[in-house]
Order: sequence, then C-alpha cells, then structure tokens
Amino acid sequence: MPWFWLLAQAAMALPPLGFLHGPGGRLYPVYGMRGNFVLGEAVPEKIQSAAVFTGVTLWKLPDSIRISEARSLAAPEGRAVFAWSEASGTLVAWIRESRRMMRWEGDAGSDFALPEGVDDVTGMMFSAPGVLRMVWKMDGQFEVVEFSLDSGRIVWREDVRGQKATLDSNGNVWSSGGADVSCGARHWTLAGSLEEFSPLAAGWMALRTESGAEAARCTEPELFQLPVPMP
Repeated sequence: MPWFWLLAQAAMALPPLGFLHGPGGRLYPVYGMRGNFVLGEAVPEKIQSAAVFTGVTLWKLPDSIRISEARSLAAPEGRAVFAWSEASGTLVAWIRESRRMMRWEGDAGSDFALPEGVDDVTGMMFSAPGVLRMVWKMDGQFEVVEFSLDSGRIVWREDVRGQKATLDSNGNVWSSGGADVSCGARHWTLAGSLEEFSPLAAGWMALRTESGAEAARCTEPELFQLPVPMP
C-alpha cells in the first residue's frame, strides 16, 4: 500500500500534529507519519491560532478559546501562544495583540503579570507543575526562562541569540538568523530566510520560508519537505 494513501487515511482518522500558516494567514492542519507530511483543508478564517497537545486541540477564536469540542472559555481578541497541562487541565495563553498572559483552571480565567519589559512570548510549555518554560523577547533580546506561576518569579533564565526564537513541544530552544536554523547542537540551512517557526507535536518544528516549508526535529539530522499551502 503506498505511503500517501496511508497518510490520507491518517489525516482523516487522527488529530493533526499542528498547524502551518499559508497564504493570507490561513491555518492548515499538518498530519505526519515517519517524516512524511500532508496538509488538510484550511480551517475557518475566524480561527486566529491553534495548537495540538496530547489528546487536545486548542482553537483561538475572536472571543474565546475552544478546547477540542468539549469546552469554550471566554478570552480576549487576538492570536495566542498556548501552554497546556494534561495532568491538571491548566491552560495558559499569551494573547499577542493585547500582550496579556492569562491562566485558566476550570472555566475561570485570570490575568497574571510578566516582568516589565517583556514585549512578546514566542513559545511556552509546562516543564513542571506550576512552572512554565518560555521563550520571550524582553527589551529586544530573546531569553529562555523558567517562570513560577505560583510566585510570579523567574526561576532561571538564559539569553538566546537569533532573529527569531521559540520552543518545540519537548522544550528545546530553536533560533534562526536568516536561513540558518539551530536547535541545540543541530544546525540546518534553509533554501531561504526563515519567516516563521510553527511548533508541531512530537518535537517537530515547521519552518516556513517565502518559497516553501520544511519540518525538522532536534533529534533528526535531516530536513523533511512540507507541502506548500495553495492560495
């Protein structure tokens, strides 16, 4: 049986690995199997952001966050970067346009403050109960930090060099300068300058350039081709 048929069946039966921005900012679900990837149909335009975690897909709509099909939480307008704790059901979201960091335990959401000078959060995950690992941009410089939700304090921090930076789903730091991309000791050179990191599940990272997209993983030396969304 050809692999593309198997992938088509997986795309119909399995949740996506994540999402990739296409022309006009539309989001396309990415499905994969052993380094082979397919794209699904573009999601509705009203969906501003989306992310996949174990057993859960998060959708950011203009006035809410949907947790799979089960729950809807009131949320401010804007694109979001998510962290999700499967163990506790805690959701954290950075709302990029309003620069608000919010936390939900159950259906009640509340704001919590980040240190002064944080301009953006580009990736985050729970590294331990009540502790977020984040890549943020503070005063024009990327940093990777461990941040305690309970105390509101930075536990640990380190500078990250690059024009763009984020985290993958395993907590590895990715950075880029033009066409050069790094994750730990791994380095790749893309066909063009990186436009966007899109974290996927299972440690995969989608790497979008002006002319196409590839996927990589910190544990793999190769770059894998991603389908290009059509306008």
